[in-house]
Amino acid sequence: EAKPEEEEDDDDDDDELPDFGGLHNIFNFLRQPALKPWWQGPNVCVQRDVKEEEAPDSKTESAGNGFLVFGVGISQFSSCKHSPSRYVCTTVTTKDGKTNKSTVTYQCCHGSRRVQGKDGCQIVDTKSVIETAKEIGCNQFEQAVENEGLVDSMSGNKTVFMPVNDAFLHFKMDEPSGNSIQTNEVMFEEDKAPSKKDVLLNHIVPGVYEMSDLENEMLLTSENNKTLRINGYPGGVVTINCALVNATDKLTSDGVIHTVDKVLVPVTHSLADLLEEKRFSKFKKLLEENGLFEPLKGEKTATVFALTNDQVDLLEPKHAMCMQTILRHHILPHTVCSAAVRSSRISSTDLAENWVHMERTEDGTVVLDKNVKVTESDKMATNGVLHVVDGFMVPSSARSATDLLQQTNHTRFLALLEKANLKKEVDKSPEITLFVPVDSRLDDLEKLEGDDLKNTLLFHIADGKFDSDYLDNGVMLKTKDHDEKIRVTAKANVLSALMGQDSSLSVQCVPLTRVDGRICNGYAHEVSKPLTPASSTVLEVIEKDSRFTFLKDALKGTKLEEQLKSGDAGTITLLAPSNESFKNLNADTLERIATDKEAADSFLRAHVLNDALCCSNVGPSSWPFVSTVRALSGAAIPTNRRSNDVTFGGVHVDTCDLIARDGIIHIIDGVLVSNKRRGSNPFSDEEIVIRKPNSDIILAGL
Repeated sequence: EAKPEEEEDDDDDDDELPDFGGLHNIFNFLRQPALKPWWQGPNVCVQRDVKEEEAPDSKTESAGNGFLVFGVGISQFSSCKHSPSRYVCTTVTTKDGKTNKSTVTYQCCHGSRRVQGKDGCQIVDTKSVIETAKEIGCNQFEQAVENEGLVDSMSGNKTVFMPVNDAFLHFKMDEPSGNSIQTNEVMFEEDKAPSKKDVLLNHIVPGVYEMSDLENEMLLTSENNKTLRINGYPGGVVTINCALVNATDKLTSDGVIHTVDKVLVPVTHSLADLLEEKRFSKFKKLLEENGLFEPLKGEKTATVFALTNDQVDLLEPKHAMCMQTILRHHILPHTVCSAAVRSSRISSTDLAENWVHMERTEDGTVVLDKNVKVTESDKMATNGVLHVVDGFMVPSSARSATDLLQQTNHTRFLALLEKANLKKEVDKSPEITLFVPVDSRLDDLEKLEGDDLKNTLLFHIADGKFDSDYLDNGVMLKTKDHDEKIRVTAKANVLSALMGQDSSLSVQCVPLTRVDGRICNGYAHEVSKPLTPASSTVLEVIEKDSRFTFLKDALKGTKLEEQLKSGDAGTITLLAPSNESFKNLNADTLERIATDKEAADSFLRAHVLNDALCCSNVGPSSWPFVSTVRALSGAAIPTNRRSNDVTFGGVHVDTCDLIARDGIIHIIDGVLVSNKRRGSNPFSDEEIVIRKPNSDIILAGL
């Protein structure tokens, strides 16, 4: 129970600093008494609650200032938050597996109010609930309460949401309630008009709730045991069961009154129940077919924009394949009443996190996404609200892949899909990610015929919906080309990371140029050229390519060769010296590589990176920040790019991105010398190397 807080005398005359001779204490002006917080003033009531829990939460949330204290076997978190008329401090203490939550609430005692510029809370004149109702223009409701003998129900610590006279006069008690549902068989048994007594009691809530006590999606229980849903919106709009709360916090001698612009009819049905009405039967069937109806039976809050059967019949056939996306656009995961839509446009997210835009026209009509009108609003349910609309809202993501390709002028790729008879597969596959080459790079694909063309195009279609957030270094995507896989690579160099730039994304070492085109069954990403599947392993590429004769001989008999054969090497990048590079070595070095397999193994490991790295993933770097990559030898190899010239350890790449099943090969025009001293930190895969003449400074572990 809240009790008045006793004031304490903070004055202490003994604390005054003495004067020294004729020199006055220059610090006296700093010793003005600190301003006392309002909640330490008069007429402030304090309520203390302690709750013990067996299973402590893994995280503690705070909406104010807080501090955390740890001890041996004990932890304590305290936080306080302010509102205009309330100060709440919460302390959560965990000890021996148990959590105690102590809450201290300071607020104005009933009958008092905060007054700007004055300490604590000030006493205000209050009258009975009956007298107050007459004064604020709610005498019609008050009279009905008296006629029904319910005055005692409003007395005591009660909160009353009173309809203004105009709203109460226009409400007809003998009509069926807004919860009346005519199903395909019979009307629900309880759908007769609620009694006047039930309607009146539905406006009365036990306990005193001022506006500062109310929160969005808060549920109150009325005197007739029905729920009332509180919602708050931008601009200070507050609703209860979608009725607009007008005048607030009218104190009575023992309670509080808020006025509303509608009569609050008892709510008895869920959103699923409301959709049982005959006129929604086709819309309900669509929800059922797409797995969206059952959740509307539960307690999760939602707003549904429902269509009548006539409007469902008007859906364009081309949108049928995107029906689930469209239906998810008609359900919001929270309560949005029509009162929330004032003069300016508001927006809210649907189940797919697409935006639904709402605005009100000059004649008061609520319009959604610029062209769909709300014809009936605010049909309240126990788990949300339903609005009737005059058409389907089609989000931008509810388009087929072929529609997107047409809109983005990828017409040559679209023509290839049609030539290979893949348009329907692309549009009707349940979940796909499409990689679309730019039209200017399709000359070679247009020369293909039959299965060659079909399989190449299928390699550009991955199973599953993957946006750019999912695409990360090392991700492998299974395609529709006989389960061939696409490798994703991503690498941010040091300078890019310092500037907050995203890492460069590539698939099969082809850079992504545009990402996250939304289609109803997935995503489309643009790539700079067609993708090529890997047909061989790194070892097989070396054995078949005449440019690697010296490399092949050096590799024979080494431990690295064994690892490549067995797959133990994992995914690698091979910086492959060409035959010419080997010829430039001195005779002694060539002889040692040919005869000493341990030396050859060490030499080759300096050319192998322990991850896939495309040329497009190498960015520019310069002093003092030099990006490095780790070789299997342990060396840190500096990387750099200048225009299209990529270097590793100062050695230029002649040919980039030979794709293998287990990695990537770059042909380089020299050889790399292993240096285990530089960059040998075991805790970092990447370092910043700051070089000056005669010195190296390595910042590792970044």
